[in-house]
Amino acid sequence: MNCPKCGAPNPKDVQFCTSCGEQIARPVNGSKDPAGKKRLFILLGAAAALVVLIIVLASAFSGTGAENAADDLCDAIIEMDANAAMKMLPPAVTNYISDTLNLKQADVKIARSQELDENDVKDIDELYSMYFDTEDGYVQAAAIVYVDVNIPDRKLTRDSIPLVMIQVEGKWYVDILTTSDEIDEADWVFGGFSFTKYFKK
Repeated sequence: MNCPKCGAPNPKDVQFCTSCGEQIARPVNGSKDPAGKKRLFILLGAAAALVVLIIVLASAFSGTGAENAADDLCDAIIEMDANAAMKMLPPAVTNYISDTLNLKQADVKIARSQELDENDVKDIDELYSMYFDTEDGYVQAAAIVYVDVNIPDRKLTRDSIPLVMIQVEGKWYVDILTTSDEIDEADWVFGGFSFTKYFKK
């Protein structure tokens, strides 16, 4: 092997040049020579830097912040996560709604409740079968829970809001079908403006 410094020929088993004494880069006892190790570290460093660059570019160009936020909202709707969906509204909007309706000062309490008889439960069960393709007997029981809502400077044309609750597989849920009909008959009035009448136009 020729010396990289002076070019003099050297035997295979010599680590240093027999002419000038320069160390000859070659594997010794199965280990890589210093120059080889240096090249390996440079290659590994370059590969690592390339991977990091790819990750950064993918994050920057795979979707904008607006697209990611919209994707989060879609996920919240699909997963029926109301809290996550509400967080997608700008803070000024939620604060305005809360302040305008005086929700932070609202007084809400359960006034009373009454169980519905078997015929009413059967009627609701048939509605669920018709709208949601459920089996007979899906709704096991039903009750109306009357909720009193008192909001300062606001009025409701009814004293209480009736929530129709249904029992399914041993757990109680709000019945959106009949409850929506009950609430639809009530008239929320805010500062003389009737929301119910407005949206019924």
